[in-house]
Amino acid sequence: MQFLENYNLKNLVKEPTCYKNPQNPSCIDLILTNKSNNFKNTTTFDLGLSDFHKMVITSFRFQYKPGAPKVTYYRSYKNFSKPKFKEDLGKALNEKNCEIYEVFEENFLKTLEKHAPLKKKTLRANDAPYMTRNLRKAMMKRTELATKYNKTRNMVDYNNFRKHKNYVNRLYKRERKNYFNSLDKNDVQNVKKFWKVWNPLISDKCRTQNAITLVQGKKIITKESEVAAEFKQEFSNAVKNLNIDFDWQATTDITNIADPIDMVIEKYKDHPSILKINQNVELTQRNQLNLQR
Repeated sequence: MQFLENYNLKNLVKEPTCYKNPQNPSCIDLILTNKSNNFKNTTTFDLGLSDFHKMVITSFRFQYKPGAPKVTYYRSYKNFSKPKFKEDLGKALNEKNCEIYEVFEENFLKTLEKHAPLKKKTLRANDAPYMTRNLRKAMMKRTELATKYNKTRNMVDYNNFRKHKNYVNRLYKRERKNYFNSLDKNDVQNVKKFWKVWNPLISDKCRTQNAITLVQGKKIITKESEVAAEFKQEFSNAVKNLNIDFDWQATTDITNIADPIDMVIEKYKDHPSILKINQNVELTQRNQLNLQR
């Protein structure tokens, strides 16, 4: 507690993480931070990889600057009638000398404007490609019901909002699934087309609120160039520090193994990196036994 007070730290994990004693679980896996408002959705869940420990996860809060809205123009065919359009176009072309292209174009566009007027539509810059008209209207209705409930705090309004929110979630998943199922296989295999499809789904304007801070000995590093240099130094020597033989070749016969996972385990069981990991695991287990004694 004194350590937390000295550095103004707060623990994000509120749920038990260690179930070695199921009758009295404890929270020994912590996430300490002095800026708790920059995190959200901290929780724990069981992955099945440990006998009694749960995985702890959290997520950063991101900020991004929305792009400017896009303005597009389109022809409205809501009240368009093909026979009436052909009739009016014929009259307009017969009344004037349309042998000159400029005259023909002017009369054609005037008639088209009468039957299918040109309208303006404003689109959000970050509008998802799978956003459909039904999904957009459903989201607007969800916002309307949420606003109503926040004003009245009535259980009837809350139930209406909750039901419609669940409907929007189902519709959202269905529209995304339909969009990805309709993609052409060539658009995914071709690199240029792949990024053209995926770029609208990935925001390049996200940024974290906090810079990376490192502690090197007694020195605190916050400058981006120095942080990058430390990371480069650490990861460039990470493999060299393992002291393993890079000329290793597999010699185990795996031709009679059918299961692909068993095949990989058997093939690489004598790899220097695997042996190094096993040594560290055995050393850790011995240390734990010594502490228990």
